[in-house]
Amino acid sequence: MYVNYSDRSVFCSTIKLFADDTNLFINGKFVENLQAAAMQKITLFSEWFIANKRSLSLNKSCNTWFGASNKENLCINLNISNTVLQQVEFSKYLRDLY
Repeated sequence: MYVNYSDRSVFCSTIKLFADDTNLFINGKFVENLQAAAMQKITLFSEWFIANKRSLSLNKSCNTWFGASNKENLCINLNISNTVLQQVEFSKYLRDLY
């Protein structure tokens, strides 16, 4: 039940929930702005989890960037609680089929 309200912690972003998986989507045109927005949203989301006595599986958390024209040179550092999120080219995306 807690997870169903987690989307209220991060405004102006798309959050997709399926079972215990959560995906946060942020879009924009400029990498610098995206990185700053992503860190802001991740911080808010992390604070929500802490306030509601929930935990994030940081070892399973990662980030993926879509649409970058020069992805091989794109290195974005995002972190939660001093843990750097692994940047991956792709990851398994679970979703409801309905």
